[in-house]
Amino acid sequence: MVNKSEVVIRLILSAIIGGLIGTEREASNRPAGLRTHILVTLGSTLIMLVSIEGFMIQEPVCGRRSS
Repeated sequence: MVNKSEVVIRLILSAIIGGLIGTEREASNRPAGLRTHILVTLGSTLIMLVSIEGFMIQEPVCGRRSS
């Protein structure tokens, strides 16, 4: 299980890395700059964090029990 401090650290790192990529793209006058890359990296990080939590549940699927 991922605790709250890990979630915050991952989100901050994601925003920083996305910002670096976006800054580099804006410097070379390409589309999809700083804000876009920050939003994309934050969104993908959130989806991964939710999927990690979703698959950590160890309950039987469809009422079946493992022997």
